[in-house]
Amino acid sequence: MDARPRWTDDRLDDQAEELRGFRSEVREDFRSVREEIRELRRETHEDIRDLGRELRKSHRWLIGLQLTTLLGLIAVAVQVAIH
Repeated sequence: MDARPRWTDDRLDDQAEELRGFRSEVREDFRSVREEIRELRRETHEDIRDLGRELRKSHRWLIGLQLTTLLGLIAVAVQVAIH
């Protein structure tokens, strides 16, 4: 005696409907994941732009500090040379 269910037309139709539902669900999940990835990319690009701005500000501040230090050293050298 065979314990497996018989593959009737109704059973095949039910299985096909389940498969279509599963495929639809998977497609929707992938669509959702792709949208999340796009959003993460946008956020990452914004963060990189912000980081670039901060880096330029820090670079300008560091250049100013170096110039100020150099001018101070030159002033000390001139004072030492004068006396």
